[in-house]
Amino acid sequence: MKRLLVQQHRQIGRKAYSVLKSDPERAHADTLGFLENDPEGTDVVLFDMPGTLNTHGVFRTLSMLDYLFVPILADRMVVESSIMYSKILQEQLIGKKGCNLKGIFHFWASVDKRVRTDLYDRYDHVLEKLGLSSMKTRIPARSKFSKEISLNGGPIYRSTLFASDNRFVRDARLDALASEICAVTKLDPPCLEK
Repeated sequence: MKRLLVQQHRQIGRKAYSVLKSDPERAHADTLGFLENDPEGTDVVLFDMPGTLNTHGVFRTLSMLDYLFVPILADRMVVESSIMYSKILQEQLIGKKGCNLKGIFHFWASVDKRVRTDLYDRYDHVLEKLGLSSMKTRIPARSKFSKEISLNGGPIYRSTLFASDNRFVRDARLDALASEICAVTKLDPPCLEK
């Protein structure tokens, strides 16, 4: 693993970004503590949050975020749950005093090519009627998302520290999703290798 990190550092000329382990209750304080002592000057902080508001500290932590990106699947229960989750946050947080949350954006993940695209379009229409946003980028289902890193080398598909294989990034439309997120958040687009 260390050899792979050194190799990546040589290729891209940067260290891997920091990954903090925390829980929803302490996430905001842990992040502020890290940023106060960060010599690199971190520009963007990403949180991977539980998909339920019932976890202690989730609601408060979400109120501290600027944007929330919610993956959804073409499954009625998942969509209904995501809509309820987002509507609660929209009504309770967005535009309220002491809340940073500017927007909630849904994106389709694990899109099955065999499922009719009008199904996704209909769900997008429902989201729109409810005043919720959905992104244009749809992430296709890929079995490689569950592949772990091989210590013997080879393409990387799923990793917190390592960049994914460029072909996989394009095939999975992660480059398009990153660009769309950058447009929403008004950040410069990431440097994606061609």
